Amino acid sequence: MRVTIKFFPGVGSLPEGHSRAFEVPEGATVGQVIERLKAEAADGAEWPRPVVIVNQAAAGWDTPLKDGDEVLVLWPLGGG
Repeated sequence: MRVTIKFFPGVGSLPEGHSRAFEVPEGATVGQVIERLKAEAADGAEWPRPVVIVNQAAAGWDTPLKDGDEVLVLWPLGGG
C-alpha cells in the first residue's frame, strides 16, 4: 500500500518541507514508517519523538496506516 509522508522542519539529513510517497506493507504503523525514515537518513543525528498527524487527526506511534493515508510529521522545536 502507498502512504504519503510530509515532514517539517528537517532533522538530521532529512530535507525540510518535503513530501514523499512510501510503499509500506499492509498493517504498517506510524512508528514503523518513522523508523524507516530514520534508517534512510542514517546520519547518526538524535531524533526527538515527533508529533504525528494522519489524515488531519492526531495519531499515536501504534496507529495503523491505510492505503492513501497522508502522514504529517512535526518535529518538536526548542529555543528561547
